[in-house]
Formats: sequence, C-alpha cells, structure tokens
Amino acid sequence: MRMIRSVAAVALGLVLTVAALVAPAGVSQAAAAGKLTLSAGRTITAQFSGTKLDKNRVVNLQRSSDGQAWTTVKSVKMSSKGAVNFGIVASDPGYYRAVAKAFGYKEKKKTKVSPEVVGETRQLAAPSFAEQFTGSTLSEAWRGRDEVGYQANGRLCSAPVSGNTTVSGGSAVLKMTNVSASEAKTATAAAKNRQKADNASAVKKADSAVSKAETALAKAKAMKNKTKSQKKKRSAAIKKAKASLKKAKAARSALTPGCPGGVYHNAMITTQGSGESFTAGTVVAKVKFVEGQGAHAGIWLQAGNRQEIDIIEAYGYGRGVTNVIHRLSGSTLKKDPKVDKDAYVAVSTVKTKSWWSKWHTVAVSFDDSTITFYLDGAKTRQLKGMKAADYQLVLSVLSSDWETYRVKKPDARPGSGVKKSSVKKQKSLPSMSVDWIRVWKKA
Repeated sequence: MRMIRSVAAVALGLVLTVAALVAPAGVSQAAAAGKLTLSAGRTITAQFSGTKLDKNRVVNLQRSSDGQAWTTVKSVKMSSKGAVNFGIVASDPGYYRAVAKAFGYKEKKKTKVSPEVVGETRQLAAPSFAEQFTGSTLSEAWRGRDEVGYQANGRLCSAPVSGNTTVSGGSAVLKMTNVSASEAKTATAAAKNRQKADNASAVKKADSAVSKAETALAKAKAMKNKTKSQKKKRSAAIKKAKASLKKAKAARSALTPGCPGGVYHNAMITTQGSGESFTAGTVVAKVKFVEGQGAHAGIWLQAGNRQEIDIIEAYGYGRGVTNVIHRLSGSTLKKDPKVDKDAYVAVSTVKTKSWWSKWHTVAVSFDDSTITFYLDGAKTRQLKGMKAADYQLVLSVLSSDWETYRVKKPDARPGSGVKKSSVKKQKSLPSMSVDWIRVWKKA
C-alpha cells in the first residue's frame, strides 16, 4: 500500500509540475493540500490545508533538477495554522515542493496518523543572465568605468579604477584604496579648481569679503596708539577685525575645500556595452559588506536616460542600508524617497554588528508600474514605477566627498539604533564581495 501511495504521489507531482510551472514573479496556483510560494529573491513559503495542522508537524522543502528525483534541502515545522516559512531565498533554478511528513497525534484519547502530504510542484526558471564570478578575471559581460575619473559630481576626490575589482575564490571583490601622495596632490588641486568654477559667484563674493576684512584689519592697526584710551580702542578694533577676517577666510575656504577627507581609488564595473540589458524583471545578488564607513557599496541599475534603481547602498555599521530610485521627470532626475533619512530600510536588522560580516541576498522586482525591493527575502520597500528604460547592471564601492571624513571619524546616524560608542574606526577601507548576480527578464 505504501508503494502504491508513493507511486500515486509521484504521478500527482508530475501532473502538478506541468500545471504549475511559473516564472519567478508569477502568482502561486491553488493546490489541494500544499500551496508553495516561489519567486526569485523572496523567501520560499508554503501553506497547507485539508490535513492535520500542528506546530510540531515537520515539513520538508524538496528540490529537483528534473521534477522526478527529489532532495530535501531544509526541514522546518509548520505553524498551528499550516503556514511554513523555510527561511531560504529562492535563487537556484529547479523544481520545488513542500512535503508535510506523516504526523501522529491523539484525538479523543485515540492515536491517529495524518499521512504524508506532497504539495504542489513549482519551478523557478533559469535566469536570463547569471554571473558566478568564477576564475581569476571578470567575464566579458563586465567592464570597468575608469572613464569617470575624478569628474563625477560629488566625487571630485575619488576615481574608479579597474584594478580595484578582483575575482578570486568564486567572488568579485570591489574595494576602496588609498592613492599615492603625488596623485592626491594633483587630485586635490583639480578639485579646488572645479569647486571654484562651480561656485564662481559665491567665490567672488567671498573673496571680496576677505579683501574688505583685510582692509579693516589694516585700518585698525593704523589707529593712534599713544594714550591709554587710544591703545584700548586700537586693541579692541584689531581684535574685532581679526575675528571678522578669520570668519571671512573660513567662509571662503569652505567653498573650495579640496579633499579634506582624503583622495581614494574606488571600484565600479558595469554590463553597459555588453548587450546585457533589460527593461523589466527581477535581479538577485548574493553580497557581503564590511562595517567600515567612508564609502557606500552598491548593487544598482542604470539606464541610458540616467534613471537609476539602487537595489541596495550600504554605508557601513552605524549608518545603515538604503533602497532608492532616481526617476526622470521631464529632463530632471528626482530622488525617491526625497529625504535622505527616509531612504534607510531594515534598521532593526542591520543595527547588529554581526550582520555586516555575513552573506546576504538583495533583490528588486520591477516594471514601469511598480518597483519592489527585498533583503534576505523580506520586502523592504515598494515604490511607484518609472518610465520604461533599458537598464544595465552596475556594481560599485564609491566614496563621495561628503562621507570620506568617516573613514577616520565614523559616527552613528540618528535613527540607526546604534550607539556612537560602539562604532569604531576600521583598520581597512570599505569593500564589498559579490558571490553571484542573476537576472530574470520580464517580457
């Protein structure tokens, strides 16, 4: 009888396989006893009904490459209502099913056994693009964006270089590094010239204020200095003029600060130009960040019309991670969320220091109507979609001029849930490791 039941279960599984094959973002189909939710980038879950539901009943998540030979990948217990969370993010293609093991229980002092329930079979299709970062060099799908140089807005003191992205041990490593003293000197001078040009009107006004303050100081020093009263007035005038000059010079210096936080090499690679692009779909990556501050590590998408979907940007322990898009409105890009403090997600999760030393999956599912972000399978943000555009993948570790001071003086962002006293300066500069990245294109 057990053999007959096994054969029947296999046959039922094969029938359901044909009926329930879905793409990663598809909608789960109803099943008599075990409904499986399977979408790339999201946690695999199941819901059982029509059988004994008990919080002690074990459910196996099984996977198969052909829908016939099955291997158990994880076992968990269902809830008292038959809900099952396997805690595994769907990313590996194949067939999946949830199997509730036979379960013995007592009812009205009688021992009963609820037989094994084989849930529906569902398929996670193979991704349209998959990068495993094998070997010792990047595949032809990727190229460095060295042409950016020191000219990016907000990053006059850092430049991406191809050498800061390496491949080893099955992962790509992107890092931030120091530059030579001579390059730092050249970059700082160039930054000051750019800052002066970008703030020409304000610089002219500040220079005028400094000149006036210097003239005032000269007049104060030229005041009569013979009598006690004259000396007192002159001393007070000089003190006041010096304070005004110091303030004027500080205001002028602030307009062309150069690179007070240092000059660095960054890492940035893209699939732009490789033919690997898409207008809608799901992107999932396995990534590990470091807790150091002073740069932001990112997995993002960029289109030719400049729109961006920042799947994740990680600013280090004490700062947090964000989900952001840059939406084209007319000819202007508008950030969403608009306010920086509203961009942070998963605050209660990433406030734990150990989170930063572990591997995580990040994902986004998007089309022109909706953009939904996920971290370790859990939804973190959903935003209104953008105009259809052709996107390429970008991986980066970038140090913006406004954050490089945190390399030496890390802090805790208000609202991060982290005490400033627990944030320490790191021995190494920020980096990011990417184990793999996969794309499921949506037609």
